[in-house]
Amino acid sequence: MPPIHHRDPGVIGLLGDPARSPYYGIIVDGLHSHPNTVRIAYGAKKDGCILVTDGKCHPSIRKGG
Repeated sequence: MPPIHHRDPGVIGLLGDPARSPYYGIIVDGLHSHPNTVRIAYGAKKDGCILVTDGKCHPSIRKGG
C-alpha cells in the first residue's frame, strides 16, 4: 500500500470521505500495517473495518478440526 501523502491520500484518505462508505480489510499484526495507520483507518471508518488474518493453524491441529 502506498504511503499517505497530502496530495494523494490513497485508501486511508478515502475512509475520511463522507460521500463514500467503503468497507476495508486490514491485517492488524504490527507487521503488515503500522499501529498508527490502523488507528487512523479505524478512527475514520469503524463500521467499515474487516479484520483479516494471514495466520495458519497450529501444526498440532489436524485438518478439518
